[in-house]
Amino acid sequence: MSLTSLRTDVAADLVAAGVKAVEYVGETITPPCAVVVPGQPYIVEPSRTNDVPFGHVLVRVDVLLLVAREAAKSAAERIDQLVETAYAALGEHDITQVSRPGLVTLNGAKFVGSTITIEEVTEAP
Repeated sequence: MSLTSLRTDVAADLVAAGVKAVEYVGETITPPCAVVVPGQPYIVEPSRTNDVPFGHVLVRVDVLLLVAREAAKSAAERIDQLVETAYAALGEHDITQVSRPGLVTLNGAKFVGSTITIEEVTEAP
């Protein structure tokens, strides 16, 4: 699976669950939404200490879940709901962590957000 198709598949799973999602950071972001971006590190080579077989790599993508900054209680409820929906929608992927919600700045705009990290073993590019 190519790097782009992984991000596209993740975004499509979110859209199918009713979450507005894109696989790149656009110039404008209209919350609530999910933005699928390369993780850190993006690609992990096989080694003796991980379960990545020879000829494959571990690819990491982050799903940035974003809601508008508003009254604290309302924003907390909206981000929790978005996290729950996205987590359920991404069940077929290997979710390794979900960050606690907090303030996120993206393209100069501030949001309340959380990050779901996904890892997938795929053939080396």
